[in-house]
Amino acid sequence: PLRRQRQMCIRDSLVPVSEVYRGRDLSAGSPHRSWEWRVDQDELLDMLSASFGGAYRSVSISERDPSNRAMRILLSGDENRTVSGEELRIAVGREYGWGCLKSTLFDLTINGGEYVFSGKGLGHGVGLSQWGAMELARSGFTAEEIVLFYFPNTEIIPLSDFPDPAPGSNR
Repeated sequence: PLRRQRQMCIRDSLVPVSEVYRGRDLSAGSPHRSWEWRVDQDELLDMLSASFGGAYRSVSISERDPSNRAMRILLSGDENRTVSGEELRIAVGREYGWGCLKSTLFDLTINGGEYVFSGKGLGHGVGLSQWGAMELARSGFTAEEIVLFYFPNTEIIPLSDFPDPAPGSNR
């Protein structure tokens, strides 16, 4: 049976946080801690050319964000094009399956005619790690403490503190 939790609303900022608590890596047991995906170089370039419109001869990471995620991807060819790391992840997911590029936290190399994506994690990289949250809960953290661990500049306030919504809403 489901336990009814106090209704709450979360507001304020999203900032990347560490997956380490008191020296313990919260994602150590995760099956997504590290991963690798290999794809034929020509096959990937053909797919990217079709997906983004162009004739590309190479793909590389051109910019990373502060958490080291691939923020900008350079598609080089007759005309160069830059796409976001997330746009690349979505294009790959649509063509090859959503388990290939699990996140934008990856390195990209070429080895023997293949592009090799070596990465960590699962998802977009902003927000709560389900694996880490589970480990914190096992350590005795409450739901509110887990939210505050992942969103440290957040204020949790009761939903009842907000004005009544417009008529016909779902609250």
